[in-house]
Amino acid sequence: MAERRSARSATHQGSRREPALPASPALFATTVYPLVREYCARCHSAEAATPQSPFFAANDLDTAYAAAKPRINLDNPANSRLVVRLRDEFHNCWSDCQSNAAEMQAAIAAFAAQVPVTSVDPSLVLSKALTLYDGIVASGGNRYDAAAIALYQFKTGRGTVAYDTSGVEPALNLTLSGDVSWLGGWASTS
Repeated sequence: MAERRSARSATHQGSRREPALPASPALFATTVYPLVREYCARCHSAEAATPQSPFFAANDLDTAYAAAKPRINLDNPANSRLVVRLRDEFHNCWSDCQSNAAEMQAAIAAFAAQVPVTSVDPSLVLSKALTLYDGIVASGGNRYDAAAIALYQFKTGRGTVAYDTSGVEPALNLTLSGDVSWLGGWASTS
């Protein structure tokens, strides 16, 4: 799995390869989907008697894949939400939760093993920030910005530039387009 280490987990600048979930659900259809369809469709499908979101076991493969994507960790299949729900939270296991989690993890690992790895240009500054799929819950009004590569505070109050105040060079200033007007510390375009 070392080769599959993502740019998100990089600790220094350099060439990294990041796996990205394929646009097509074809690999999902032959690895993870058969398991979720067999064991999860009675709830996690719009067609279920009592449908429960997310619909990663929907009859429609594209719908199921879209709902499953945020729950699949290509870098570490054991950390996939589909595995954690079975292994650690004992969520509606179909027999023995540990065995069921291992089966789901194996399916996700088989899926991940077939996903081509995308090279990241070594001249780029790699961010250690998390993506939305990493699922950090914003609570208490706090912002995690220890690994930010750009920060826009919109404090200028005039003009068409939102300045990057992160302190990371080169600065990534934004040029606003359209009819820009400022209200307090916020810019709006029309």
